[in-house]
Amino acid sequence: MRLHNFHRHIHPSIPLFREGRLIQQYKCRAISRNLILTILAMTAKILGPPSFWNDSSVNDFVESLLCTDIIDEESPSKRLSLDNFRQACLLAFYAFHQYPGERAWMRICHLTRKAYQCGLHQIDNPDRGSLIGCNPMDDDEVEEWRYVWWCIYCLDSYSNITAATPFVVENESVQTALVATASVEWSERPKYLPAETGLLWKTIRDITNNGGNFNFNVHIVTTTILREAATVHRLRTQNPSERLQARVAALEDHLSAIRLALPARYLNGARNALMDESSAEHHARLICVLHLHIARVVISLPLDPQKNEADWLYRWQQSLEYCQDIVSVDRKSVV
Repeated sequence: MRLHNFHRHIHPSIPLFREGRLIQQYKCRAISRNLILTILAMTAKILGPPSFWNDSSVNDFVESLLCTDIIDEESPSKRLSLDNFRQACLLAFYAFHQYPGERAWMRICHLTRKAYQCGLHQIDNPDRGSLIGCNPMDDDEVEEWRYVWWCIYCLDSYSNITAATPFVVENESVQTALVATASVEWSERPKYLPAETGLLWKTIRDITNNGGNFNFNVHIVTTTILREAATVHRLRTQNPSERLQARVAALEDHLSAIRLALPARYLNGARNALMDESSAEHHARLICVLHLHIARVVISLPLDPQKNEADWLYRWQQSLEYCQDIVSVDRKSVV
């Protein structure tokens, strides 16, 4: 029952397992004991402990998990442990939300750099041994590693956006394909996240038309455009220049192109009952819509009222309008 609760309430926020694979792997005893205990402890901590596990015991166990260095022994020269990386991702996710601050950010930074060292960003690069060359794997296991990488990518994004610091992941360095699903593979060759934000609208078109895990892949795209918006805003506040202003104008166009490339009614906050959209699918879609609205807010934030007061006032009005869109989506999410 606790695994089902984790899969239903927590896993959608950090989808480390392919659809339906968590319960299946548990029944086949294909998951390590440490990972199972971490899942159960997180579920008890977030949703409330079962009758046989009191609050103090849960707290003590979670604290002990947070003090362990699960992936420090991982090395590209030996077979990597998928479950160790999953466990590290879960603990980083938990620490970031429950104990936000420098320690949580540094945990995610360490996890991301370890992923780089082990080649998780280059899983599908045919010219490098990295992860696959040293550790022969079947297609299913490779796909599970892709889920781990993209969860790490999202964690790196969330932590550095909130901390207003540079990202560890460089999009230009990534040659790991976007994820497929348990039942539907890509109809053509796998799709990749482009390094240029101006091409993200094509990625949206491809993942809409050619299979794959649509909700998670759109989440990666909207996270990417939000990363770029946060980066440009941070650089403009630190060292404003005409070049950065041109980058803002281009980013506004890229964001508009992404919005236009999304399926019909995607930006509508209401659940699409006519298309039999489930509550989980509706929630996943609203998260991506929020990413797009927040990116517009960040892009439109004015900087210097003394330089151009009319433009400053116009951008503040824009920001307030986009904030109203965020509030509207938030209301839909609790209905």
